[in-house]
Amino acid sequence: MKVFYNTEYVAPAHAFETTRKSSQVAEAVTAGRVQGAELADPQAIIDLCEELIAQVHDPDYIKALKTGEPSYLAESQGFAWDPGIWSMAVNSTAGVLAAAEVAVATGRPSGSLSSGLHHARYSNGSGYCTVNGLAVAARWAAAQVAGHVTILDTDAHCGGGTHQLLDDEERILHLDLSVNSFDCYEPVGDNELSILINPDETEYLAEVDRLLSRVPSDTELLIYNAGMDPYPTVTRACLAERERRVAQWCTEQRVPVVFVLAGGYLTALDMEGLVDLHLETLRAFADHDHQTAPADLETFSKTRPGGWDGRLMAPQTDMSFPTPTTIWIDDPAINQEDMDLLDEAGFHHETRSSLGSIAQSGPPDPRPSRRWSTTT
Repeated sequence: MKVFYNTEYVAPAHAFETTRKSSQVAEAVTAGRVQGAELADPQAIIDLCEELIAQVHDPDYIKALKTGEPSYLAESQGFAWDPGIWSMAVNSTAGVLAAAEVAVATGRPSGSLSSGLHHARYSNGSGYCTVNGLAVAARWAAAQVAGHVTILDTDAHCGGGTHQLLDDEERILHLDLSVNSFDCYEPVGDNELSILINPDETEYLAEVDRLLSRVPSDTELLIYNAGMDPYPTVTRACLAERERRVAQWCTEQRVPVVFVLAGGYLTALDMEGLVDLHLETLRAFADHDHQTAPADLETFSKTRPGGWDGRLMAPQTDMSFPTPTTIWIDDPAINQEDMDLLDEAGFHHETRSSLGSIAQSGPPDPRPSRRWSTTT
């Protein structure tokens, strides 16, 4: 399972959990504490990420993040400005985008060690959030897929910035579970904000299950803001169970998922304890990564020219696929024989734009990809 991170995530001089904890989580992954997880660098898509951020945030705010002027904008998230603020924001957002690309392209879970996202608004930061990577990734993903993109936010606080940026997006559903009313808002359309004050474990997990049941059946990407700051209102064991349930649900429903760290602070924990909580998220999705493929399908690979080991889903006995099924394959990775096989199986295909071949661990590739899906 690919988890995106680089040292620019912790570039700011301002020391705070949001600007430091990702490096500690990355060290834990490097040390092998999450079986099946591997770190990847989103640096290759930084330029594209800046373009996409400019489609979500006000140009004056972006300029302030880059230059430090005016300071009331540059420091509106609550951090003293230095050049590392913008570097952190753009690299962390690139990580969310890269993880979304992996999930959409492969159907497998992926993540980014990003935090400080959901309070950021169009023209300013807020609540230790600088750039709203959830909104950036959701808008990009909605342009790639035909179905819904759903954001499930379980940070302790409400995602008012995400609400402001996405409340008019018909194919992006925002489901928000909070235990604190900070940054609360009035949801529109089918979006939902649920605030539980001092819930017990049964109540909290039941609400997680209920919100998962609201995810549309045509969702082609779930963006999961996996906050650990409900602790200590919500126990460690309950948060670990929440992660297991979300990961299991994504596997059972065959919904590609990208996760980010979101909130988690040292008010009730030391750094070791906070890292341990965030590792629960990584372990839950890594444990379910190998279960992503349907039980009646086997994965086979063919070595392509250029060395990429492309993977297609193929049935064990015949060409009967579950309906609906979607497969994304980069053009360089598929030959005519494979295309004929999929066509004969009742698939139709279309092209899409792509961030590149981040999903295959290669450099960005401007060529389009094909999307095969069974008709319903």
